Amino acid sequence: MATTTSGNIIDLDIYGRDNADGTAIQYIDSKAVSNALQMYLSSKKGDFLYAPSAGGVLDSQTFKIMTLESLTILQFNIRNALTNYFTPYIQIISINLEAMYEEHALKIEIIYSTNNLNIEKVTVYTNADFNTKHYEYTDIAYAGENLLK
Repeated sequence: MATTTSGNIIDLDIYGRDNADGTAIQYIDSKAVSNALQMYLSSKKGDFLYAPSAGGVLDSQTFKIMTLESLTILQFNIRNALTNYFTPYIQIISINLEAMYEEHALKIEIIYSTNNLNIEKVTVYTNADFNTKHYEYTDIAYAGENLLK
């Protein structure tokens, strides 16, 4: 996210998509802030060249059970990180976390206001693929050679 001399906030598309003419997709002002928030929340530590310790807010919750206590800690960590890295651009109104247990996912909804007093909302979903191997057991009669193997 960068600020131009005219005061506009500009950010490049987090997915690296291009326009039809091959130039990078750019977002301006509120769309740029929303794009940057999504990128920041889904980032890992080390993703930012000049701030290697930034990002990775959601990594702290990886593989943790979604209890009320852990969700409260995560909400605090998100608020703290966004306050530290986005303070001049946004003022956080609320952060809502919704555990979706059946889908093994977490819905994060951040409502904030920008410098021009527009109220915006960004929603980020995290999920994990809990593929576990299922083994099929075949009963074998324990007799004869099977006892030797």
